[in-house]
Amino acid sequence: MPGQNEEPSAPYIPFRTFLNLIIKMEDGVPQRLDKSFLAGQAGGLHQPIIAAFRFFGFVDDQGLTQPSLHEVATGGDQRDEFLAREFERVYEWANDLGDNATQSQLDEAFKQHTGFGGSTLRKAVTFYLHMARHIQMPISKHFSTPRSAGAGNVGKPRRKAAAKRVAGDGANTNDTTAPGKDSKLDPIASALVTALVKQLEAGGRAFDENAFDKWVIAFKGAVPVWAETK
Repeated sequence: MPGQNEEPSAPYIPFRTFLNLIIKMEDGVPQRLDKSFLAGQAGGLHQPIIAAFRFFGFVDDQGLTQPSLHEVATGGDQRDEFLAREFERVYEWANDLGDNATQSQLDEAFKQHTGFGGSTLRKAVTFYLHMARHIQMPISKHFSTPRSAGAGNVGKPRRKAAAKRVAGDGANTNDTTAPGKDSKLDPIASALVTALVKQLEAGGRAFDENAFDKWVIAFKGAVPVWAETK
């Protein structure tokens, strides 16, 4: 099994994924937590999931399930009580921050103890907070789930505003003539602009910033050619 003899890292998978797997074991804990048991999960999550169970001591270095996992999985109404016991044990360094610790103090503690940074650090802190709330563990009122990078005002509105700026640089924004078979524009220039517009519309929210920057450069180059053919 990968990860043998390595220090288990704090979980950075979704807490709901972790909990659902424990619930899945309610009627039968597998002898080993391995890729075949995790077949329903995305391949990229297999190792992080196994590492999360190792962090709590629920599996050993070989992925073999331990008595503590059997206790939690079959615990019924006491499951959260058993999870709380393990939570206090493995996160002692975070729980010791105190009732009035700030979010930055929590982030710094996680960075110091895990070596994580960036999105992995954010996900690890999020797991901790979601688990604490699930088991109703008292935590600082100043803690809050970190937001992902880029959250907020993103997506189509931003691209619309940028597109208006591009149009203002080189095109007559009052001209509502759509390029097509009735346009008097040169066919090549018209086809180029039409293709670029369709590309932007088809991109949707998956049209990332890098792709959009390339689109802007292409559009800026096409608009003057389009205008000259009018």
